[in-house]
Amino acid sequence: MLASLNVFTPLRITTDSFRYLNIMEYLGGGLGPDSLAAADFYPHGYPYLLLWLERAHALNAAVLVSLNIISVIGSSYLFTRFFPVKQVSLFFAFILMSFINVKHMTLPVADQLFTLFLFGSILCAANGFEKSAAWFIPAIMLAAIAIYLRTAGIVLFAGLALYLLYRGMGRIKSHKHYRLILFVLLILLLAIIAGIVLLPEGKVSYIDQLALGKCFTHPSSIITRLGYHLQEMGEMTINIPASQVMGRLHLAFIPYLFILAGLIVAYMVIRKAIILCLYQKLPFWIFMAYAAMIFVWPYYDTRFLIPLMPFALYCLFPQFDPGLRAGYPARAVAGVFIFLGFVSLCYSAMLSLSKPKFLQYYGNEPKLTNAYKVHFEKRDAGQSSAAHNDRDTTARIIYLLDKYDQ
Repeated sequence: MLASLNVFTPLRITTDSFRYLNIMEYLGGGLGPDSLAAADFYPHGYPYLLLWLERAHALNAAVLVSLNIISVIGSSYLFTRFFPVKQVSLFFAFILMSFINVKHMTLPVADQLFTLFLFGSILCAANGFEKSAAWFIPAIMLAAIAIYLRTAGIVLFAGLALYLLYRGMGRIKSHKHYRLILFVLLILLLAIIAGIVLLPEGKVSYIDQLALGKCFTHPSSIITRLGYHLQEMGEMTINIPASQVMGRLHLAFIPYLFILAGLIVAYMVIRKAIILCLYQKLPFWIFMAYAAMIFVWPYYDTRFLIPLMPFALYCLFPQFDPGLRAGYPARAVAGVFIFLGFVSLCYSAMLSLSKPKFLQYYGNEPKLTNAYKVHFEKRDAGQSSAAHNDRDTTARIIYLLDKYDQ
């Protein structure tokens, strides 16, 4: 119920949603070939969806939030088809109450819709191995859509390769020809990695941003990356951003506590995978491939954990496993998670329903707050903005709000 109140939110602009909306405008002819959106490397799947909604006169916050909520519920249901989940309703509630999902379900970004198609492809591929090869046809189609929404969808093929390697390990050990094939594949993989590291800058933006060369020239960057993503996992587990805790307690060691929590989560995932033999199933290997990709990424961003969240919470909380019983520590952590999730939902609902509170608390940049103030004043007066090029960020935000936040 609290999550559904967010359909009344103003259109929420962030760096990523700003880029998606500008790409959509470019695809629709609203921006020229010299715009920043024309050179943006984000996949065009989600901007095309926004364009279709715009042409259907349905591009507004209510539709986008509803689509994200449906995607979260749908992907949670698909996950319950991967592994047996006890207390399904509670599992759904945990996913919806995660502050990461609470935040991003109110934004016009692709992550939750991407997760839905990613999980759909995983389920079809798993059925292809367990039931009929015909399931691989929809698996490939859904994988293509997932990749068109977010390039990270390529982890499907990396996870599939790992799963096939696991299934064929017995043959590889007993036949020298299989060992030779594996050796050749490893050489090819190393060659691809070397090519990526040595690739001239500016060729492929995602590869440039990975900055894999720094892992060799500045090995300390590996520790930095691990720290970022372990902190993200700790935040996901405790269900609050470390920045919120630091802003109230002003203690410099707070991030390290979240990193420690992230290490515990990583240990619990590995431990449960071994105890319950989760590695015997295809989804496990795809989640591991996705986790490996996340840990290589050199930037902090909790939204990348959205596809990994159901698996991590499933492994962390024994309440969801039919074969395990939750002890007092697990119940205590679950209680903290639920309480903070409820706070996140109430906070987001407050922003959605109260324009003064929205202006007071949304965003952390004065320019963004001023843009919303100008937009609300013009909307109340029945005015709108002229189009601006996307290099004038503030004017462009006001234009997008005037056009799509009605």
